[in-house]
Amino acid sequence: SGYHIIQSKIAIGSGMIFGKGIFNGTQSQLNFLPENHTDFIFSVIGEEFGFVGCIVVLLLLFMLIYRSIQVAYTCNDN
Repeated sequence: SGYHIIQSKIAIGSGMIFGKGIFNGTQSQLNFLPENHTDFIFSVIGEEFGFVGCIVVLLLLFMLIYRSIQVAYTCNDN
């Protein structure tokens, strides 16, 4: 049990700091991660772009949330 979670952790861990390069991830390219373009996209990013790629994705997510909160505060209540 937990096969997909284990493969996901292996993919993220094998990316190390800078990753293996785009389309060079072994876990994602050899189909150890099912539905790697949707369900396991963060694992694929971690494997191919490494820790740096994961940080970039998290920063973009934080910026989106922060900007959404800013827009919500500036909207008028009618």
